[in-house]
Amino acid sequence: GVSELLASMDVALSADPLEIRSMTVPQSEGGVLAALGSGARISERTFEGGDVTMQVEGPASLLARYRRFWQPDGGHSDAEQQ
Repeated sequence: GVSELLASMDVALSADPLEIRSMTVPQSEGGVLAALGSGARISERTFEGGDVTMQVEGPASLLARYRRFWQPDGGHSDAEQQ
């Protein structure tokens, strides 16, 4: 029933927690921007030159794929703490 569904959701959510990262992605990386746009929530976005700097909230597994675009300090926080 419902309690089993909630237990399954808890396991799934804790297996891939939400994170918030600051990222800078070149506009030429359209595939990366599309993946982040469809699989994460972008709360801030600024354009400078050929780069897009974003505050991104999404599953840790998705954001880790694009680690090379993280800001130097990582801009990291667990979404659950906010």
